[in-house]
Amino acid sequence: MKNTIKFGVEIEYKDAKASTVQSNLNKKSITNIQEGYHASNNFTVWKVCSDSSVSTGYGRNMRGGELVSPVLTIDNLDQIDAVCDALQKSNATVNRQCGLHVHISWESMNGKTIKKIVDRYKMFEYEMDRFMPPSRQGNENRYCRSLVNIDFSRSPNA
Repeated sequence: MKNTIKFGVEIEYKDAKASTVQSNLNKKSITNIQEGYHASNNFTVWKVCSDSSVSTGYGRNMRGGELVSPVLTIDNLDQIDAVCDALQKSNATVNRQCGLHVHISWESMNGKTIKKIVDRYKMFEYEMDRFMPPSRQGNENRYCRSLVNIDFSRSPNA
């Protein structure tokens, strides 16, 4: 069976000017637009977006922001390398304010598959947290609470 999982990423960065990021994305043949923070549900192109935790200024002069991917699959995964290279060429930086988010589509998964993913994440959560600074680990991160002490045994399809 072909891997049909769809996903998306959000890459937050500091310092780089929006117009420079867009220019470097264009040089890599990465189709992109600029818009405000989650201003649309257009997930067909890369979006250079504002994000209040990392952006200053507005429009093409904005510095720092968030790159939001189109819907990705294993077939276009190489775009992430090109985008990261464009960010480096734009002199983008990261600090503790920046994050990287991965969204996974559940559309082709049943409850049993979703439970397996959650169980595996739960099993390795401490190891994954060690890649992050303390402010992004476990319950110190207000955006993503720990799953370690949550009992999922009563969940549907468990």
